[in-house]
Formats: sequence, C-alpha cells, structure tokens
Amino acid sequence: MDQKDGAKLKTINVNGKKINKTGNYVTSEESVKFESTYLETLESGHNMIEFVMDDGSKSNVEITIKE
Repeated sequence: MDQKDGAKLKTINVNGKKINKTGNYVTSEESVKFESTYLETLESGHNMIEFVMDDGSKSNVEITIKE
C-alpha cells in the first residue's frame, strides 16, 4: 500500500465497512496480513480494501476471492 512518510495505519475498511483488527489481520511496519479465517468470510468475486492512515490519506486495493 502507498503511504506518506510517517503516516501510520488507522483503520481498514472492506467493502465500505470498518473491520476490527483482532482476529482479522496483523500489521508490521511494512505490511498487513489478513487472517485466512477472515478472508473466508468475504463474498466470492471482487472486494475493495481501503487503508486509512492517521494523516487522513487513503489507499485502495481490490482483491478477488475465488470459490
């Protein structure tokens, strides 16, 4: 994900809904790893992930879930 220098991840929205970190994903300074149990709850097809940073900037990624 693209981010400005010094910006930190604030929230993640999936398909327009904020998701809780606990049990759904883990973060490091450079990455976000979604738990497989969370990914299994998503609908098949295209899903939009929005990363919201603490400085207000956002980055979007689309993932595809196959059946």
